[in-house]
Amino acid sequence: SPLKTLSGLNEAEILELLRPALQRGLIQKVKNEKESETPKLSARHAPSGLLLARRRGSLVGDTDLNNEMSIDATTFNLALEHNFSFVHHRIHESFYKQMKDDHRIQLHHRIGNLLKHLEQNKQNLFDVARHLNIGSSLITSLDGLLELAHINLTASKEAFNSAAYKQAESFAEASIKAVNEIQTKIDPSFQFKERFELQMLFAESKYLLQKFEETEKELEKAKALAGSEAPNIIAVLRMKISLFNNLALYSKAMELGYEAFEIL
Repeated sequence: SPLKTLSGLNEAEILELLRPALQRGLIQKVKNEKESETPKLSARHAPSGLLLARRRGSLVGDTDLNNEMSIDATTFNLALEHNFSFVHHRIHESFYKQMKDDHRIQLHHRIGNLLKHLEQNKQNLFDVARHLNIGSSLITSLDGLLELAHINLTASKEAFNSAAYKQAESFAEASIKAVNEIQTKIDPSFQFKERFELQMLFAESKYLLQKFEETEKELEKAKALAGSEAPNIIAVLRMKISLFNNLALYSKAMELGYEAFEIL
């Protein structure tokens, strides 16, 4: 399970660590697709955000954290088959803010690396990228930074194809940052073969977020990366034409159109 992979602990150790948080209603089991959306009231299916304790043979909502409480065995036997979440984002924020910065970075870096070994899907890819990006200051080798660039590029493509343009922009920016780290700190002659594709993805994400001034700047960078490759030059011109039309700069758009025709 993800909990076992991330913690490196066995089931008994994990359940013992989870017990206080479950008892105090700080975390809850996340329902999977097989569970009913309206489960019966039981220790196995507790309503979101409600602390359930077995007291005098029945389950009740508890508002007094000083009372003796226990979670029944069925819940714990199933614990590792499910993911858990905080019952409210402010609880998560509170714990997160109490962590020291260096420990937080180390933890994100470790989690990102461990998640890479789990079954890969879109959400896991996004999680891996986010954790590694937060812990990126600990990634200093050529191989590590190159892997980070590829992970973020792939995540950006997935986000873009899902119309999650803000995420696509963020992941593309992180990928560019990793490539720049290689070129400025390790190997100035390093060439990332997907660099033009990455730059266009970054620019198009900004365009679809209506960040038009930033889009124009990023397209100028893409133009410099296009080299003499006609398809690349045409791709940049096409996007700049769309941008200028959107800004009602029709004369500029026409000029670029003529330029594109000359190349074709």
